[in-house]
Amino acid sequence: MRGTIFNFARKLSGFRAFLRIRHHPWLFLLTLALDGAFLGALFLTGKLLGGIVPADKDALLALFGTTTNILLALLLYPLIYYSILIFWYSLSKFWILKVLERMWGRDSLRFEQIGKFYLFNLGAIAAFIFSSLLIFGVLAFLFQREVLKYAAVILGIPLLAILYSFLSNGHSRFFYGAPSLFASSFAATFGKFRSYIGFILYDLILGALCYGLYFLVQLFFRFTVFRSQEAIARFGPSYMAFLSFLSFFLMYLIIGFNRIYFLERGSKAEEE
Repeated sequence: MRGTIFNFARKLSGFRAFLRIRHHPWLFLLTLALDGAFLGALFLTGKLLGGIVPADKDALLALFGTTTNILLALLLYPLIYYSILIFWYSLSKFWILKVLERMWGRDSLRFEQIGKFYLFNLGAIAAFIFSSLLIFGVLAFLFQREVLKYAAVILGIPLLAILYSFLSNGHSRFFYGAPSLFASSFAATFGKFRSYIGFILYDLILGALCYGLYFLVQLFFRFTVFRSQEAIARFGPSYMAFLSFLSFFLMYLIIGFNRIYFLERGSKAEEE
């Protein structure tokens, strides 16, 4: 009976992802470190690019010369800004996939492929932004602002889930060398939705476990370290910084698991 249950579980992509992480914990943690490096690069790039264009009108005129040039710069600046951020995103995800290749005993990804990978991410995110603007533009025309706020929340969550699934499926197809990332990712995201939607269930389970751990950590500090106002005043800022780090770490544990889950789904698709 136990063997039958285990054999059944081994067919589940989520269980196979857990086994993969258990056998390669340091590689898994390395992918989380690369995620952290990406966030750092994102922050520094945002600070650098944010300081290039001055906010003062007179400084803008001195920099660009004419109002026409200012308008042109305002149109081009967001395109350049987000193109650079998506490049950092693509580069970090590419190196993460390179690390994950060692989990699968593969060595097929080459740096020359980064252009294809970048164009896929750029095109997918651009299509998502355009589609979202179109949808919410129609809703803004049809409904009042009060209704639009609730519609944005109701539609925003599934739209972000679709983007996340599309990118994750695309990265999985890139990992396994699919010739057409857009076509294969579209087919996997919308044609085989039920085959990978299990990641939401795993995320809920992991989220509940992470929240339980987070809650226990808070209880521990509340009844040990922070038993007086003096302790709260002395260690409060460090404690809040620690909780912020813990929150990000637990969140990225789930993201890291999802990444391997989608690769397992891709591996299963390859076998089928």
